[in-house]
Amino acid sequence: MARDIEVKIWEDETGKPILNLTPMKNKVVNLRNQYEYDNLMKIYETGGMKWTMSKKKPTELNLWPKLKENTCITADFSFESKEFTYGNTKFYINENTEIVSFEEYIRAQAISPHKASEINSWYEKYGITRESKGTSDFQTDHF
Repeated sequence: MARDIEVKIWEDETGKPILNLTPMKNKVVNLRNQYEYDNLMKIYETGGMKWTMSKKKPTELNLWPKLKENTCITADFSFESKEFTYGNTKFYINENTEIVSFEEYIRAQAISPHKASEINSWYEKYGITRESKGTSDFQTDHF
């Protein structure tokens, strides 16, 4: 459920935005294209998340090409580990895991156009950490 209050974005020493993400119990985010994948990885990185197996930053790996529109990223994580993984849509359907869209995830986390703009500004200045970047700027007009 989306929060109605605009929460201030905190920043680290480089000015990188820091988000306080809320785990979404038994849910995964289905990413239909590279754009959604790249933006979710930016969000997860600003939320202090890391990949479960490699412990890498979210933007360091580009796994969307493996499963393409069947890519799902876990939205359920512990506050302590802040780790996530990915899998195929069919796997999560078989596990009775609720699948939400990228837009539903954005609304549930109350990520406003202002927040998206701050995240984009930081990544425009410093870039994402992997080589295959795709097209990844937030389009804030559809939030």
